[in-house]
Amino acid sequence: MAYGFQAGTVVSKSFGVQGWVQVTHLRDGQVLSFQESHNVITTTGVDVIAEQIGSTSPATNGGNYIALTNNIDAASSSSTTLTNEITTGGLARAIGAYAHTNGTSTYTVSKTFTASEIVDFIQLCFVE
Repeated sequence: MAYGFQAGTVVSKSFGVQGWVQVTHLRDGQVLSFQESHNVITTTGVDVIAEQIGSTSPATNGGNYIALTNNIDAASSSSTTLTNEITTGGLARAIGAYAHTNGTSTYTVSKTFTASEIVDFIQLCFVE
């Protein structure tokens, strides 16, 4: 396939990114609850993704951190941290494990947290 363009022509390709989260609450190997829903991809997260794809010097760690909060308010696209982000009890922000199968249009970042203290409510959000 070949393309011909005049001088000064700008060629671009855009793409969309959607966040999806699955949370499984386990105790002693038993599933206590399972939830899945859309998740916020922050503006900073989109910038990291674009840098990883298009830059000649991408960041060493991409958007692979996972953080938890006990705040019911949803994160917004401008968030860079979570309100009431949990930082103790085995639930602090952590690097997730990246996985992707070539030829598919998805990838995952996953993390198993082991709580060492009681938390009333946890909301999962990916943040950069």
